Amino acid sequence: MSLLIDALRKAEQDRAQTHDADVQATIDELSLEPLAPIALADPAPADATASTERAAAANLFAVKHASHEHTRLRWIGGIGLLAALGIVGYVWWQWPTTRPAPTPMAARTPPPAARAIAPPPPPVAAAPAPAPPVAAAVIAAPAPVRQPQRGALGTAAAPPQAAAPDSATHPQFRRTQAAAPAVPASLSSAYEAYAAGDLASAHRHYQSYLTQDPNSTDALNGLGAIALHQGQNNRAAQWFRRALVADPNNASAIAGLSAAGQRPAEDREASLRQALANQPESASAAFSLGNVLAEQGRWAEAQQAYFQAHTLNPDSPDYLFNLAVSLDQLGERRLAMDYYSRALDAAQNRATVFDPVPVRARRDALAEALQ
Repeated sequence: MSLLIDALRKAEQDRAQTHDADVQATIDELSLEPLAPIALADPAPADATASTERAAAANLFAVKHASHEHTRLRWIGGIGLLAALGIVGYVWWQWPTTRPAPTPMAARTPPPAARAIAPPPPPVAAAPAPAPPVAAAVIAAPAPVRQPQRGALGTAAAPPQAAAPDSATHPQFRRTQAAAPAVPASLSSAYEAYAAGDLASAHRHYQSYLTQDPNSTDALNGLGAIALHQGQNNRAAQWFRRALVADPNNASAIAGLSAAGQRPAEDREASLRQALANQPESASAAFSLGNVLAEQGRWAEAQQAYFQAHTLNPDSPDYLFNLAVSLDQLGERRLAMDYYSRALDAAQNRATVFDPVPVRARRDALAEALQ
């Protein structure tokens, strides 16, 4: 920088000396003329030029210095960015990998029970004859509750042993079965007579047992069922109400009272559904529910109720017959024909409400149409 300034000063001095020599020569040549004062060159332009050049040199130095500063800042920023990326990468590499926990498989619900109605058979050429009037659902009397069979007290055999242990030091325990409740002779005779269709004998036996136990729901329901078979609905309702007084949740009494038709269908349906919810093993309640639904023309629901009753009591001819009627109404002719035949077979050994003659005619008409 100092060398540049010295060079500028030397150049300025050379120009001044040259200018003075030229002025002197001019003065010598014009000696005859009056001399006029010669204005000396203003030193300001020289000073301004020097200042401009010094400013240009300073600007050049400042530009170079700023360029160096900018480059250094770029390097510092790049290094900082690389360091930050390295730190982030290291943290990401060291961070434990989290994986979503496997979702437990939802427990599978059991498949629905097979429907009683099979797929519709292929159409036949001839249409079956219309169902006879008796094909309507029969409001059959609910059968009395079957009493449990008598059973003998049984013991589980002990496993064979090489030597019998000392009973004093090694006591032996044997599992025994609880004895089945003994069925009174009057109730057993009454049920057998009812199943055989001897309603008079069944009535006598049930009345005999009521003298021993006035609150016996079995005897009261049996007398109500006999009254229904005889068409005495009001008398039957009285017996069933007495049974409900003794046991308000007795499903057989609720079913019998529904069969007597003393209340609107909506009330009877609600009470029967509640009875089935409390006692799902009650075949008479399921059968009566099917009758209530059949009265309203709800044959699909009636068929399900009849099938439930038949499942709980497969030997009842009335349950088989009403199931056949519901299938016939739903257009399941092949299944209806099968259940008509089964109802007729069961009716040979037990008393029924339906008349076998028109049922047999309907069965034969379906068989002929399905050929």
